[in-house]
Amino acid sequence: MSNRKITKQPKARPGKNPRGRSHRLLLTYQPPMARRVLLTFSGGAVVNESAAGLGGYRFFRMNSSYDVDTTLGSSAVPGFAEWANFYANYRVWRTRVRIEGQASGGSAGSVATVAIVPQAYTSTIPSNASTWSVQPYSAKKTVSMYTSGGTNFFKIDKTFNIPSLLHVSTNQFLNEANYSANTSSNPSTQVYWAATVLGVGTTSVTTIFFQVYQSMLVEFFNPITVSI
Repeated sequence: MSNRKITKQPKARPGKNPRGRSHRLLLTYQPPMARRVLLTFSGGAVVNESAAGLGGYRFFRMNSSYDVDTTLGSSAVPGFAEWANFYANYRVWRTRVRIEGQASGGSAGSVATVAIVPQAYTSTIPSNASTWSVQPYSAKKTVSMYTSGGTNFFKIDKTFNIPSLLHVSTNQFLNEANYSANTSSNPSTQVYWAATVLGVGTTSVTTIFFQVYQSMLVEFFNPITVSI
């Protein structure tokens, strides 16, 4: 008879391999192929006329939830960074722009025209300020300066369809990469809007102080597999 000693192998326990050493199960999460969410940017702004009766403006991006305010840089919409953890790309389908504030300055009896002026493909605006408020798709409000140095309140609210502003079909908007972007940049083709003010019949500069509320319907796509 053999004198070899027979050693029993330990039974495997839950969470351990047959030799008794523990191991970790790697879990991952695969987000849906695409997800549409409503994200809102808000912030305060001031626009002064360059000179009395010559108008003034300030640009914002309409189709970028990565950087809305062109004067700030990386002014991402709250919630954008969290969704960027799960998706590599995004596109903006629709944007609602609302501005509320007051116009001040101007001369007694003068008026001021405040407008939201969309500009597709370019962040430039016509040199003739009197044409700003009548640009296609624009929205405006006229306020009166009843007394010298007086103030007046305004509110403008309008929703814009991004493919319509770009004059492209839905299929083109979906399939061409320049209308979307990765979540660390702006789209290569951009749509802007300008908050403008123009004083009329005045010898004093008109200024608008306002709050911006910009709500965007954002589609995130190209999901990223996330380790849990």
